[in-house]
Amino acid sequence: MGMALGYLFFGSVLLAVVSGASFPIYERMRAKAYRSSNERRLKEWFREMLYALSTSLSSGNSMEQALLAAQEELETVFDGKDLFMVAYGQSLQRLAFNGTVEDALVDLSLRLPQKNIKVFADIFSIANRSGGDLVQIIRGTIQSMNEQTVLEQEIETMMAQKKFEFRLMSMLVPFILIYFKLASPGYLDKLYQSLVGYLILGLGYLLFWGGMLYGDRLTTLEAEV
Repeated sequence: MGMALGYLFFGSVLLAVVSGASFPIYERMRAKAYRSSNERRLKEWFREMLYALSTSLSSGNSMEQALLAAQEELETVFDGKDLFMVAYGQSLQRLAFNGTVEDALVDLSLRLPQKNIKVFADIFSIANRSGGDLVQIIRGTIQSMNEQTVLEQEIETMMAQKKFEFRLMSMLVPFILIYFKLASPGYLDKLYQSLVGYLILGLGYLLFWGGMLYGDRLTTLEAEV
């Protein structure tokens, strides 16, 4: 991505290679989008786990039995090789080696560092020691997550137009360069024949990536409010 865009800007293989240093910026943006998607999937998985725990506990099972039953139920919804399922299975192995439910949940919160899992593990530890109502705690956690999800969906809906505009604007500069090079060959030649021209191209290249980072940060920050 960085080298292709660099060649489009500078028309030089050497400068395209040098400008390839911008590739980590593109990868950073892709990694951020992947983390956001992964975070949403993790929240969905954890919510399904809590539903399974609540159902099992309401049937009279112990928390240890509920955790094991939840694993079986989750395997009907999620792939057993899924990162979340693998981490869950590894955490439950503590129960087989005389570990406590509290140990298993704390281990899960470390393997899957997500805020809701950490909070639930902490609340469970306190409730377990003080004799709290686990079913009500789980239902309260589910309700809180559902409210959070609704809020995030509302923000995502409001941000959809801005994200579309951002993607459109990010494609505009390369499109203009391609248009001039195809429709009007030689129109930009003067920029490639002097140091001043390359400085202008370099400035434009930096401004392009600066705008990309700013727009990505702006939409991400607003979406996370």
